[in-house]
Amino acid sequence: MMRAKFTDLIDECRQMVTSHLMPLFSSLFENADVVLLEFAEKAESNVAQQRFFEAMKEIQVKRTALEQVFLEELMLCFQRFKESTHAGVSTQGIVVTEESEDFALVDKDTHEESVALQNMTSKAQLNYANDIHALRQRLALLVGGRKLGEEEIPGGPRQLAECYRVATRQLALEPRIKIVVFVLFDKFVMSQLADLYQEYNSRLVVAGLLPHLKYEIRKAPDTGVGPARRRSGMGGGEPADMASAARDADHGRQTVGEETFDAICQLLAGRRQVSGHGDAGVTGARQETLPKPMLVSAIDQLQQADQASVVSRSTLDAQLIPDIQLDTQLIDSIKLTLVQQREKLFGGVDRRRVASADADVIDLVGMIFEYMLNDEAIPNAVKALLSRLHTPFLKVAILDKQFFTQEDHPVRQLLNDLADAGARYVVESDLKRGIFPYMRASVNRILDEFDDQLAIFAEVLAEFRTRLAQMRHTAEVTEQRSREAASGQEKLQQARQRARELIEAAMEGKALPPAIDQLLRQVWADKLMFILLRDREGEQSPFWDLALRLMADIIDSTVPRADEPSRQELRERLPELQDGLREGLERLANFGNDDTAHLFQLVMDSQCAALDPSLAAAPAAPTSGARPSAIMETRPTEPTETDTTGAAERAPSPREETILRQLVEIEFGTWFEFAETDKQPRRRLKLAWYTQKAGHYMFVDNLGVKAAVKTRHELASGMAAGRVRILAQERAPFVDRAMEAVRNLLRRGEKISA
Repeated sequence: MMRAKFTDLIDECRQMVTSHLMPLFSSLFENADVVLLEFAEKAESNVAQQRFFEAMKEIQVKRTALEQVFLEELMLCFQRFKESTHAGVSTQGIVVTEESEDFALVDKDTHEESVALQNMTSKAQLNYANDIHALRQRLALLVGGRKLGEEEIPGGPRQLAECYRVATRQLALEPRIKIVVFVLFDKFVMSQLADLYQEYNSRLVVAGLLPHLKYEIRKAPDTGVGPARRRSGMGGGEPADMASAARDADHGRQTVGEETFDAICQLLAGRRQVSGHGDAGVTGARQETLPKPMLVSAIDQLQQADQASVVSRSTLDAQLIPDIQLDTQLIDSIKLTLVQQREKLFGGVDRRRVASADADVIDLVGMIFEYMLNDEAIPNAVKALLSRLHTPFLKVAILDKQFFTQEDHPVRQLLNDLADAGARYVVESDLKRGIFPYMRASVNRILDEFDDQLAIFAEVLAEFRTRLAQMRHTAEVTEQRSREAASGQEKLQQARQRARELIEAAMEGKALPPAIDQLLRQVWADKLMFILLRDREGEQSPFWDLALRLMADIIDSTVPRADEPSRQELRERLPELQDGLREGLERLANFGNDDTAHLFQLVMDSQCAALDPSLAAAPAAPTSGARPSAIMETRPTEPTETDTTGAAERAPSPREETILRQLVEIEFGTWFEFAETDKQPRRRLKLAWYTQKAGHYMFVDNLGVKAAVKTRHELASGMAAGRVRILAQERAPFVDRAMEAVRNLLRRGEKISA
């Protein structure tokens, strides 16, 4: 039996899994009516339509029972794990029960259910490969370290699918409709488990189970069965009824990715018809379609033959030399190379035998990579690097077309992350900085290890996301420090300015001794400035009031007296003034100059001189408030990049006035592009901080390092002249943008052809 503290941990995990699943179940039932109603509207007969309506009623009536049975089965799974026993689950048409070790062949309907469950389980295992791997490692510690099978992970994809199968036995549905119910479970539950498994692992980590575990997913051994056949759950294809139901479900509730992919395929087919090529392949009675393994083998040969291409590994390694720049000629050469790769592929096989669907996805991969090469936001070095994935992605497209339709597909997510990280965290002038070395390692690993096992992409994705998270955190910390430094500098400047204003006002019209003039402009300005910076109460601080009172007393008591009555009045007040000054200087010792004795003696000497004209030095000229303080003259301000156009020295144009108003409302995090100059290459910088009062805007580079400070007028002038522009923020992932761009391009082409 498991130790008590771990049984409590497993119970907590069960409750957590349940809390994650119930909202997903609610979503499933809410969408079930919509999907089944769409099927009913498309039904081929009144009888079929009635069956869908009956299915809607059946599901809603038994919803509570379904949830209850599912949760009971899930609880049993966790209980069996605590007892270190497990019940088998159905696989490939054979059911193994705990009560009997007899094997019984199941009927066709049960077999179709098993295939549906196997499909959704396999997809979930791939989508959550890293988290599932970590769960198996951590949970194994609770059962003596023995290796756990997929079916033994409490709350794992295999168990969830089997629990749902048991729960759906409550439904009296015909097999075809029941398969639709399984498809709904896949879409609204199994495809939404990322947060669940991440929290699951977090709970185990908090409990001290392998907190420093690194993902090391081993590649599945080659069984000689292609990926497409493995996904079906058996050697043969999907059962006709199940495939039909799944397609119907897809048509009833298509995702944006599925709609886009279908539209692109239709447009590609139309383009072939317009161009006179017809189908890419000759089908049916004329010629046999080229088997996928042969097409995949041809892609493998193509990849091996491309080692010496313009985008080879040695070429990209050379780009790390700082003075080697990638120019537009190289990008054009890469475009030509990718086109030639696809031509070589079709040249190495009988193109007439390539299925239209396969020819379409080959063309679509080429268009996605061409979109990448045309994307101005992606640096040329990144374009050259990612172009090396063109051939592997041709293979992916042939093996698994879900890459084009599923947003959570690991291969699609990897390309999204690589492209978006390349646009954000690559410094083209110094490729050794930023994320580029890790991107190159990811691309190299795909080239070295990818055969026909898509699991390698999940591994590389997990590793790259770890590096990317570290890079993002470092950039955020650096940017925060840059922002704090700029904010601190601004506060310093404001404090200095405020101190200068008060001192100038207090000295206005006073002919003070030179020593006192210097003391106030330097030492006392420091004290006022430090009070503003260090004391949270600022000008409401008692230290602030004390400093102003002492400053007034010093000025008043050191101005030379012209007649005896005024000197006598000062002599009478002087003991009290000096006692207050001595005490006050001691209280203010922590703000600026702390040489209290020297300061006190300097003031006393000046006070004595004010009483005895023969001791007084020549007084400083009375101030008019126009003289800059010595404290400001002797301390350098924050350097800023200046615009040579003299934008701040002339009245802004109407266009600049409009931009100035926009800049007042601009958000932090906005990206700007600064055109190339004699001193700087073209740069993309992010607005990290600005001050409304001074009108200074600070920009950081991709890694959060301060790169420029501009005034509001300089920015407005540059934007009006076209030297500076605000970059549009791309919200959609890279592949989504590429697919939408391809669809729009094909649509325009179709209209032109027509």
